[in-house]
Amino acid sequence: MTKATLWQIPGSHPCEAVEKALDLKGFDVKTVNLLPVMHKPVQKVVFGQPTVPGVVFEGERVVGSRRIMKRLDEMVAEPALYPADPAARAKVEEAEAWGDDVFQAAVRRLLWAVARNQPKTVLTAIADPDSLPIPLSVAMLSAKPMTAMELKIHGITDEVVREDLSSLGSLLDHADALIGSGVIGGDQPNAADLQILSSYRLLNAIGDFSHLLEGRPAVAAAAKIFPGSIGNVPGGILPADERALLV
Repeated sequence: MTKATLWQIPGSHPCEAVEKALDLKGFDVKTVNLLPVMHKPVQKVVFGQPTVPGVVFEGERVVGSRRIMKRLDEMVAEPALYPADPAARAKVEEAEAWGDDVFQAAVRRLLWAVARNQPKTVLTAIADPDSLPIPLSVAMLSAKPMTAMELKIHGITDEVVREDLSSLGSLLDHADALIGSGVIGGDQPNAADLQILSSYRLLNAIGDFSHLLEGRPAVAAAAKIFPGSIGNVPGGILPADERALLV
């Protein structure tokens, strides 16, 4: 069994996507868990850029979920993360890019938008204490400044939050349309499944979004690939005027 070391932030949706891809390919995976914000200098030293996930394959270093998945298909042919048929592959790659560039980015901003109201609540709900690289008590002390830094890094202003909340329903509709067209949601997960449905899994842990997710085909598809709950952030954390935008 080939070994791989995954450098990740616990609960991060692209990291969850890559961890699942490694599992599907049969890798023996060791994880190095990092904290948000604090991960940036570490990743810059190890991988040359400050983002997660990063994977070390017995000396070879690859960073970025889409790069990692393509490298995985080169290393282990089956199960394939990309269809062999060129037309089908193009559709999966287009959906994968949307899942990475658009959907994951919006979900990331929304997570931190919730966290800005109750940073400690979100941290303890999303992150398994056993997966944290520092004691939970220390992480709790850093929750508020860490959240403030993430809001700044991602440019999360009140206006951006309102735009993301207003557009979330249409993003979810697009994911469900991809299932309806057969691009994702099949018996064998592809790269687009992993990129998109890992974001669904994270959204499903946040109570303020539950009414938008209920009954959607992508929720069931995500549960098949990512069984079990990532956490449970109680509803009512977003202010009432922001929750009213979730239609």
